Amino acid sequence: MIANGNLIYIVGGRNVTDNQPTDQLYSYDPVLRQFSQLAPMPEPRTSASAAIVAGMLYVSGGYYNVDDPTGLLPFPNQHTLLSAQVLGFWQVAQV
Repeated sequence: MIANGNLIYIVGGRNVTDNQPTDQLYSYDPVLRQFSQLAPMPEPRTSASAAIVAGMLYVSGGYYNVDDPTGLLPFPNQHTLLSAQVLGFWQVAQV
């Protein structure tokens, strides 16, 4: 979760029905008490880090598999996703 201006963004997490990571992105407006669903990430993530820099939402790290018996599997190379927030697209950043 990360705040920017008047909105709070909820990035990924886990589904309540099956406990699997989700690709969902929501914004929450505390003044209007309203959630809005935004463009989903290209892949599901849980326990990721997020930051907003110069109007871009960066999501890095996290996990994508909770079914592995040894625990959560980290993303290969910990690639970073970036989104033009409400513009509706994501891309993998070159790090």
